[in-house]
Amino acid sequence: MSGSSDPELLQRLIEFELALERDSSEVVEEFDWGRLIHNPQTPAMWSGNYLEVRSTDLDAGGLAALADRIQGPLERIEHRDVVAADPAYAQRLAQGFEALEGWDVSRSLYMVLTRKPDRQVGSAREIEREGVAAVRHADTENDPNFSRAAVEQQFARNARLDAVGGGRWFAAPADGPPGSACVLYGRDGIGQVETVGTVPERRGNGLASAVVAAACEASRERGDELTFIVADADDWPWKLYHRLGFDRVGLFCSFLRKPPQLRGDGSA
Repeated sequence: MSGSSDPELLQRLIEFELALERDSSEVVEEFDWGRLIHNPQTPAMWSGNYLEVRSTDLDAGGLAALADRIQGPLERIEHRDVVAADPAYAQRLAQGFEALEGWDVSRSLYMVLTRKPDRQVGSAREIEREGVAAVRHADTENDPNFSRAAVEQQFARNARLDAVGGGRWFAAPADGPPGSACVLYGRDGIGQVETVGTVPERRGNGLASAVVAAACEASRERGDELTFIVADADDWPWKLYHRLGFDRVGLFCSFLRKPPQLRGDGSA
């Protein structure tokens, strides 16, 4: 799966996400090739601590060295994370990063809501963020992209994102203890459905479909011009989102070197 069906729309959605991260971050510092995005209160959250690269001048090795130089001195930052804002440039970098020891290439599929779900879904309800804490904890505690510290720090990061992006949380089932949850952000006529998660023992019961559909309906009722979602291109949930009415816009690559203790390369 490669390329983009709509490069301009893909860039617009990427810029939406990057702006949301910047505007909700504690530290945003300019450097020659872009910006450092840094959240000292939540250092284990990789998605809130990265280099936003705007230049297209450097190769993978140069960007890895740049990440070491800029992120290396930061207190409690053990990972390195590079996000090249230009998706075509990021695609060109992928092979180089794959060749670098310890670095992973994350391929994210951007999808836009274009139609109604192709099947009936269950009901969900809007809920306060605090009401889905147990779902978020259960969904992430065994996720390889969440260290033990990140599992706890995610709640503080969610609070900052909610404040900037007008976060609205949805949970399913509509009655009883939440088993699945997601959040809807909205700015400038765009809605983003994010942070979809389900308690492991309650998966396979249509709860994730219900919360995503509820968020989509809220975005529509609000009058959003676009509603989008981002999925791991190498995992199955994008197929679920397709059944719920989302169609592919394009692929975006980003680059991560996990802390040594979380790598599978014997670096610990």
